[in-house]
Amino acid sequence: MIRFVFRGVKVEVTEELADYARRKLGRLNHYFDRPPDCMMTVKMRALKDGHRVEATVSFDGMMMRAEEKSGDMYTAIDKVQVKLERQVRRWRVSRFRGLRGPEAGGEGVGVYVSNDVKGRTDGNVGKARMERKPTAAMGGFKIVRNKRFAFKPMDVGEAVLRMNLLDHNFFVFRDLESDEVNVVYRRKDGNYGVISPRKST
Repeated sequence: MIRFVFRGVKVEVTEELADYARRKLGRLNHYFDRPPDCMMTVKMRALKDGHRVEATVSFDGMMMRAEEKSGDMYTAIDKVQVKLERQVRRWRVSRFRGLRGPEAGGEGVGVYVSNDVKGRTDGNVGKARMERKPTAAMGGFKIVRNKRFAFKPMDVGEAVLRMNLLDHNFFVFRDLESDEVNVVYRRKDGNYGVISPRKST
């Protein structure tokens, strides 16, 4: 069963908005024979030219994320639902083909929760882990976000799978054989590359 945490940035997350998001994004439960016990963080942000919705959910050691922008919040939620359902379908296909992730209950790659504003949670959800929001200027540039991840060992194939599920262009992971932190990335030609550390001599 998916539990929800809602956060508003420059906008109030009304009960009507929260109920709509629960109904739409909660449809992910239909893709499982046994819906996973997991938490989805939904951030709603008001922009000068529209609204943005970000949703992050982690289950079975996998993390999925979708972000969409629209003229109104409800349409943005609909677009996030479509993107998340597409990621879940990809994940189901990959499991069918034998590209299985860590066993359920294992530590995932991590979830980042922003503390831009004080959010609210469903009544049955405990306190979410909050990260500090760095603002200090360093060397002429400003660090505006800090993310922490737990790197679980995996091979390159699983790293590529997770990157595609997140719809990202790169993915940082700990290599299963070398136990070193590597980066897999998508090249402009559609193929993939891996960046590995070289030991100094």
